[in-house]
Amino acid sequence: MKSGLSVLLVIILLAGVVFSFVLIRKLSHGLQIIRNIYYAGVEDKYRALDIYSPSCRGKHPVIFFVHGGAWTVGDKKDHTAKGLFFAKQGYVFVSVNYRLAPEVSYPDFAYDVAEALSWVYDHVGDYCGDQNRIYLMGHSAGAHLVALVSYEEKFLGKYGLDTSIVKV
Repeated sequence: MKSGLSVLLVIILLAGVVFSFVLIRKLSHGLQIIRNIYYAGVEDKYRALDIYSPSCRGKHPVIFFVHGGAWTVGDKKDHTAKGLFFAKQGYVFVSVNYRLAPEVSYPDFAYDVAEALSWVYDHVGDYCGDQNRIYLMGHSAGAHLVALVSYEEKFLGKYGLDTSIVKV
């Protein structure tokens, strides 16, 4: 009886994995997905971003998303479904990684997010995004970081920008 239940659970899990791949493939049809753009000029998975872009018909509003995880865990790739959803709705969706504790601490997290935002501001036009319509979004620790970057001038100021470039 136990082995039969185990086999059934394995089949259900495999079906879920296959369904997820099929769904992501279907959702991504017609979209441009660029992964692991290193915004800090060095190849560092913690200072990288992914861009999900709709077709290039005009300039699209931009959602700049920062993951949560108590500043210690989390990854941009965990939000692929959000990226696909928003790109299908006509947004350029940018999912950002930042360096995590304990390797770094405050204010390094916020400076990483500000540097990523500076990169997006300078380059999002190459991905059909409108640099005048950048909206910040974050979950948990990510929400904290986008709030800091959008309020404290010193973070964006380090990269020659000010908080007027963002919408929250």
